[in-house]
Amino acid sequence: MSSITNYLSIDLEPRGVVSHPENAGRAELYGDDFEAVLRDILNVLAEADAHITFFILGETFDHRPDLVERIADSGHAIAYHGHRHRRLTSCDDLKNDLQMSARFLEAYSPVGFRAPWIDLPSGALDILASSGFRYDSSTFGRFPAELADSDSLSGANIITIPVTEWAPGGLSKLTGGSPARRLLGGRVALGSSFFVGLLGKSYGGVIERLNRRGESVVFYLHASQWTARRRPLGEYVTRPQAFAARHGLRPVVRSLLTRFDFAPTKTLLP
Repeated sequence: MSSITNYLSIDLEPRGVVSHPENAGRAELYGDDFEAVLRDILNVLAEADAHITFFILGETFDHRPDLVERIADSGHAIAYHGHRHRRLTSCDDLKNDLQMSARFLEAYSPVGFRAPWIDLPSGALDILASSGFRYDSSTFGRFPAELADSDSLSGANIITIPVTEWAPGGLSKLTGGSPARRLLGGRVALGSSFFVGLLGKSYGGVIERLNRRGESVVFYLHASQWTARRRPLGEYVTRPQAFAARHGLRPVVRSLLTRFDFAPTKTLLP
Protein backbone atom coordinates (compact mmCIF):
# COMPACT_ATOMS: atom_id res chain seq x y z
CA MET A 1 0.00 0.00 0.00
CA SER A 2 1.00 3.64 -0.49
CA SER A 3 2.33 5.54 2.52
CA ILE A 4 -0.13 8.34 1.69
CA THR A 5 -3.48 8.33 3.48
CA ASN A 6 -6.61 9.06 1.45
CA TYR A 7 -10.05 10.18 2.60
CA LEU A 8 -13.15 8.35 1.43
CA SER A 9 -16.59 9.37 2.60
CA ILE A 10 -20.11 8.13 2.00
CA ASP A 11 -22.98 10.55 1.45
CA LEU A 12 -25.69 8.45 3.02
CA GLU A 13 -28.95 9.22 1.24
CA PRO A 14 -31.68 6.73 0.34
CA ARG A 15 -32.24 5.98 -3.33
CA GLY A 16 -34.69 8.43 -4.86
CA VAL A 17 -33.91 11.48 -2.73
CA VAL A 18 -31.09 12.85 -4.89
CA SER A 19 -32.88 12.48 -8.23
CA HIS A 20 -36.31 13.35 -6.82
CA PRO A 21 -36.01 15.84 -3.91
CA GLU A 22 -39.76 15.83 -3.47
CA ASN A 23 -39.38 12.35 -1.95
CA ALA A 24 -37.49 13.77 1.04
CA GLY A 25 -39.12 12.97 4.34
CA ARG A 26 -40.79 9.74 3.28
CA ALA A 27 -40.27 7.15 5.99
CA GLU A 28 -40.60 4.23 3.55
CA LEU A 29 -37.30 5.24 1.90
CA TYR A 30 -35.52 4.09 5.05
CA GLY A 31 -36.83 0.53 5.05
CA ASP A 32 -35.27 -2.86 4.38
CA ASP A 33 -33.53 -1.93 1.12
CA PHE A 34 -31.81 1.07 2.67
CA GLU A 35 -30.72 -0.97 5.68
CA ALA A 36 -29.41 -3.79 3.47
CA VAL A 37 -27.21 -1.40 1.48
CA LEU A 38 -25.81 0.16 4.63
CA ARG A 39 -25.16 -3.23 6.19
CA ASP A 40 -23.23 -4.33 3.11
CA ILE A 41 -21.17 -1.12 3.06
CA LEU A 42 -20.25 -1.61 6.70
CA ASN A 43 -19.35 -5.25 6.10
CA VAL A 44 -17.06 -4.38 3.17
CA LEU A 45 -15.32 -1.73 5.26
CA ALA A 46 -14.98 -4.08 8.23
CA GLU A 47 -13.39 -6.78 6.07
CA ALA A 48 -10.66 -4.29 5.18
CA ASP A 49 -10.45 -2.84 8.70
CA ALA A 50 -11.07 0.58 7.16
CA HIS A 51 -12.67 3.54 8.90
CA ILE A 52 -14.11 6.44 6.93
CA THR A 53 -16.63 9.29 7.21
CA PHE A 54 -20.39 9.06 6.73
CA PHE A 55 -22.18 12.31 5.92
CA ILE A 56 -25.63 11.79 7.42
CA LEU A 57 -28.95 13.52 6.75
CA GLY A 58 -30.81 14.72 9.81
CA GLU A 59 -33.95 12.96 8.64
CA THR A 60 -32.03 9.66 8.50
CA PHE A 61 -31.54 9.96 12.25
CA ASP A 62 -35.22 10.88 12.68
CA HIS A 63 -36.38 7.74 10.87
CA ARG A 64 -33.58 5.27 11.68
CA PRO A 65 -31.48 6.32 14.69
CA ASP A 66 -30.50 2.67 15.06
CA LEU A 67 -28.64 2.76 11.75
CA VAL A 68 -26.73 5.91 12.63
CA GLU A 69 -25.76 4.27 15.91
CA ARG A 70 -24.57 1.20 14.01
CA ILE A 71 -22.28 3.36 11.87
CA ALA A 72 -20.79 5.06 14.92
CA ASP A 73 -20.38 1.76 16.78
CA SER A 74 -18.45 0.43 13.77
CA GLY A 75 -15.82 3.11 14.35
CA HIS A 76 -16.69 5.49 11.53
CA ALA A 77 -16.87 9.27 11.79
CA ILE A 78 -20.32 10.85 11.75
CA ALA A 79 -20.62 14.11 9.79
CA TYR A 80 -23.62 16.21 8.71
CA HIS A 81 -25.15 16.45 5.21
CA GLY A 82 -28.12 18.74 5.80
CA HIS A 83 -31.55 17.67 6.92
CA ARG A 84 -33.39 16.53 3.77
CA HIS A 85 -30.88 16.75 0.92
CA ARG A 86 -32.34 19.93 -0.47
CA ARG A 87 -30.14 22.55 -2.08
CA LEU A 88 -29.16 25.32 0.31
CA THR A 89 -29.95 28.52 -1.56
CA SER A 90 -29.43 30.89 1.37
CA CYS A 91 -28.07 31.04 4.90
CA ASP A 92 -31.65 30.88 6.13
CA ASP A 93 -31.96 27.46 4.46
CA LEU A 94 -28.90 26.30 6.40
CA LYS A 95 -30.24 27.68 9.68
CA ASN A 96 -33.55 25.90 9.11
CA ASP A 97 -31.75 22.61 8.41
CA LEU A 98 -29.69 22.95 11.58
CA GLN A 99 -32.83 23.60 13.59
CA MET A 100 -34.67 20.61 12.11
CA SER A 101 -31.66 18.38 12.80
CA ALA A 102 -31.22 19.54 16.39
CA ARG A 103 -31.71 16.05 17.87
CA PHE A 104 -29.13 14.49 15.56
CA LEU A 105 -26.62 17.29 16.13
CA GLU A 106 -27.01 17.04 19.89
CA ALA A 107 -26.61 13.27 19.84
CA TYR A 108 -23.42 13.15 17.72
CA SER A 109 -21.87 16.65 17.72
CA PRO A 110 -20.46 16.21 14.19
CA VAL A 111 -17.46 18.38 13.34
CA GLY A 112 -17.77 18.02 9.55
CA PHE A 113 -20.34 19.30 7.06
CA ARG A 114 -20.99 18.76 3.37
CA ALA A 115 -23.81 20.64 1.68
CA PRO A 116 -26.23 18.73 -0.53
CA TRP A 117 -25.22 19.14 -4.18
CA ILE A 118 -21.81 20.44 -2.99
CA ASP A 119 -23.30 23.92 -3.07
CA LEU A 120 -22.81 26.21 -0.08
CA PRO A 121 -24.26 29.75 0.05
CA SER A 122 -22.02 32.71 0.79
CA GLY A 123 -21.68 33.38 4.51
CA ALA A 124 -22.51 29.81 5.51
CA LEU A 125 -19.09 29.00 6.97
CA ASP A 126 -19.54 31.48 9.79
CA ILE A 127 -22.87 29.86 10.67
CA LEU A 128 -21.28 26.41 10.64
CA ALA A 129 -18.41 27.58 12.82
CA SER A 130 -20.78 29.11 15.36
CA SER A 131 -22.68 25.79 15.43
CA GLY A 132 -19.56 23.84 16.40
CA PHE A 133 -18.40 22.54 13.02
CA ARG A 134 -14.65 22.49 12.44
CA TYR A 135 -14.47 21.68 8.73
CA ASP A 136 -16.55 22.00 5.60
CA SER A 137 -16.25 19.79 2.51
CA SER A 138 -18.71 21.54 0.20
CA THR A 139 -16.19 22.61 -2.44
CA PHE A 140 -13.92 21.10 -5.07
CA GLY A 141 -10.18 21.73 -5.27
CA ARG A 142 -7.13 20.24 -3.58
CA PHE A 143 -6.15 20.09 0.04
CA PRO A 144 -4.82 22.12 1.76
CA ALA A 145 -7.24 24.80 0.67
CA GLU A 146 -4.80 27.52 1.73
CA LEU A 147 -2.95 26.91 -1.53
CA ALA A 148 -5.90 28.30 -3.45
CA ASP A 149 -7.64 31.66 -3.61
CA SER A 150 -10.30 30.75 -1.06
CA ASP A 151 -10.91 34.16 0.55
CA SER A 152 -14.63 34.04 -0.23
CA LEU A 153 -14.90 30.73 1.62
CA SER A 154 -12.96 31.66 4.73
CA GLY A 155 -14.67 31.33 8.09
CA ALA A 156 -13.60 31.75 11.68
CA ASN A 157 -12.43 28.55 13.39
CA ILE A 158 -13.38 26.34 10.45
CA ILE A 159 -11.30 25.03 7.57
CA THR A 160 -12.23 23.97 4.07
CA ILE A 161 -11.35 20.40 3.08
CA PRO A 162 -12.24 20.29 -0.62
CA VAL A 163 -13.17 17.25 -2.65
CA THR A 164 -10.30 16.52 -5.05
CA GLU A 165 -10.47 18.24 -8.41
CA TRP A 166 -8.17 18.75 -11.38
CA ALA A 167 -8.21 22.04 -13.24
CA PRO A 168 -6.03 23.29 -16.10
CA GLY A 169 -3.06 25.22 -14.74
CA GLY A 170 -3.29 23.69 -11.30
CA LEU A 171 -5.26 25.09 -8.41
CA SER A 172 -7.88 27.72 -8.98
CA LYS A 173 -10.51 29.30 -6.80
CA LEU A 174 -12.45 26.79 -4.71
CA THR A 175 -16.11 26.54 -5.66
CA GLY A 176 -19.01 24.12 -5.47
CA GLY A 177 -21.45 22.84 -8.08
CA SER A 178 -22.29 19.56 -9.79
CA PRO A 179 -19.48 17.45 -11.31
CA ALA A 180 -21.18 17.36 -14.73
CA ARG A 181 -21.56 21.14 -14.83
CA ARG A 182 -17.95 21.60 -13.75
CA LEU A 183 -16.75 19.28 -16.50
CA LEU A 184 -18.32 21.59 -19.07
CA GLY A 185 -16.13 24.33 -17.63
CA GLY A 186 -12.97 22.27 -18.05
CA ARG A 187 -12.72 21.24 -14.40
CA VAL A 188 -12.63 17.53 -13.52
CA ALA A 189 -14.18 16.73 -10.14
CA LEU A 190 -12.04 13.65 -9.65
CA GLY A 191 -13.26 13.11 -6.10
CA SER A 192 -16.94 12.95 -7.01
CA SER A 193 -19.04 9.81 -7.02
CA PHE A 194 -19.67 10.55 -10.70
CA PHE A 195 -16.03 10.05 -11.71
CA VAL A 196 -15.46 7.13 -9.37
CA GLY A 197 -18.35 5.35 -11.08
CA LEU A 198 -17.28 6.45 -14.55
CA LEU A 199 -13.73 5.10 -14.15
CA GLY A 200 -14.64 2.02 -12.10
CA LYS A 201 -11.66 0.02 -10.84
CA SER A 202 -9.42 2.21 -12.98
CA TYR A 203 -10.02 4.92 -10.39
CA GLY A 204 -7.21 3.31 -8.44
CA GLY A 205 -4.84 4.66 -11.09
CA VAL A 206 -5.99 8.20 -10.32
CA ILE A 207 -5.31 7.75 -6.62
CA GLU A 208 -1.95 6.12 -7.30
CA ARG A 209 -0.81 8.93 -9.58
CA LEU A 210 -1.73 11.66 -7.10
CA ASN A 211 -0.26 9.74 -4.17
CA ARG A 212 3.04 9.46 -6.04
CA ARG A 213 3.04 13.24 -6.19
CA GLY A 214 2.54 13.36 -2.43
CA GLU A 215 -1.11 14.33 -2.66
CA SER A 216 -3.96 12.71 -0.76
CA VAL A 217 -7.28 12.15 -2.52
CA VAL A 218 -10.50 13.32 -0.89
CA PHE A 219 -13.48 11.65 -2.54
CA TYR A 220 -17.06 10.67 -1.84
CA LEU A 221 -19.60 8.08 -2.93
CA HIS A 222 -23.39 8.09 -2.84
CA ALA A 223 -24.77 5.12 -0.93
CA SER A 224 -27.65 5.07 -3.42
CA GLN A 225 -25.13 4.05 -6.13
CA TRP A 226 -23.63 1.17 -4.15
CA THR A 227 -25.37 -1.61 -6.07
CA ALA A 228 -25.92 -2.04 -9.81
CA ARG A 229 -29.29 -0.92 -11.07
CA ARG A 230 -30.85 -1.15 -14.51
CA ARG A 231 -32.45 2.13 -15.58
CA PRO A 232 -34.47 3.31 -18.59
CA LEU A 233 -32.18 4.27 -21.48
CA GLY A 234 -33.45 7.85 -21.47
CA GLU A 235 -32.33 8.36 -17.88
CA TYR A 236 -28.72 7.79 -18.86
CA VAL A 237 -29.04 10.77 -21.20
CA THR A 238 -30.80 13.13 -18.80
CA ARG A 239 -28.81 12.06 -15.73
CA PRO A 240 -25.15 11.32 -16.61
CA GLN A 241 -24.45 10.27 -13.02
CA ALA A 242 -26.86 7.36 -13.49
CA PHE A 243 -24.75 6.09 -16.40
CA ALA A 244 -21.54 6.48 -14.40
CA ALA A 245 -22.80 4.27 -11.58
CA ARG A 246 -24.70 1.75 -13.69
CA HIS A 247 -22.48 -1.15 -12.52
CA GLY A 248 -22.60 -0.17 -8.85
CA LEU A 249 -19.72 1.10 -6.74
CA ARG A 250 -19.33 -1.93 -4.46
CA PRO A 251 -16.64 -3.72 -6.55
CA VAL A 252 -14.76 -0.46 -6.99
CA VAL A 253 -14.59 0.16 -3.25
CA ARG A 254 -13.50 -3.40 -2.50
CA SER A 255 -10.67 -3.01 -4.99
CA LEU A 256 -9.56 0.35 -3.59
CA LEU A 257 -9.57 -0.92 -0.02
CA THR A 258 -6.98 -3.55 -0.92
CA ARG A 259 -4.63 -0.99 -2.47
CA PHE A 260 -4.80 2.17 -0.37
CA ASP A 261 -5.04 3.41 3.21
CA PHE A 262 -8.06 5.47 4.26
CA ALA A 263 -8.96 7.51 7.31
CA PRO A 264 -11.89 9.70 8.46
CA THR A 265 -11.77 13.22 7.01
CA LYS A 266 -11.62 14.81 10.47
CA THR A 267 -8.13 13.37 10.96
CA LEU A 268 -6.94 16.13 8.60
CA LEU A 269 -7.81 18.73 11.23
CA PRO A 270 -4.86 20.38 12.96
